[in-house]
Amino acid sequence: MTKHLDKGIASIEYNYLNLPKQITQNSQVTSYLYRADGVKVKKLFDNLETHYLDGFQYKSTFLRESWNGKGTFISDPNEVPVLQLRIIPTSEGYYDVLLNRYVYNFTDHLGNLRLSYTDLNKDGIIQPRIYDASTCFGKICIKDWRPGEIVEVNNYYPFGLMHNYTATTQNAYQYKYQGQELQETGFYSFKWRNYMPDVGRFFNIDPLSEKYAYQS
Repeated sequence: MTKHLDKGIASIEYNYLNLPKQITQNSQVTSYLYRADGVKVKKLFDNLETHYLDGFQYKSTFLRESWNGKGTFISDPNEVPVLQLRIIPTSEGYYDVLLNRYVYNFTDHLGNLRLSYTDLNKDGIIQPRIYDASTCFGKICIKDWRPGEIVEVNNYYPFGLMHNYTATTQNAYQYKYQGQELQETGFYSFKWRNYMPDVGRFFNIDPLSEKYAYQS
């Protein structure tokens, strides 16, 4: 597949391993860099970089992503994101370096990420997001808020399309269906192929299709 117009994808370019190296979607370009053996080491989406190193991730990060809801935060429209270590994998989930918190992942029997949560105050109770509603804007009254401990909740259709993606706090971790990374294009990046959850199909040829034709 070299384009997918109903998703706004005008072009998909591949490298010699038949892995996508550049995807243009709605005038935004996503570029990928791989090792010689096909392992992804870098992604560039617009001006945001993600570097991969054996489960560790370095991400382009804005200052606003570390805001905990206390006081007033004024975002700088000219802020330039800084590349820094963001994700450290753990046996139970991951550690978010920017937010200084351990996040625990609850997965089902197929490896699908269902629930991510943390315990910021270490009381053994998962708290929801709490709002201090003393300032009103129309029907919305918010002065201050305290982030909850549920990071995200995911539910899936049989082939991986999410019912309604729900992230209750800022989340840099994008591994969802079968533990694979969800891309900005809406595809899932498996090790050797990319998967479209809305139609339940890979759009890359299996690199071992000729060797194991009976399985492909």
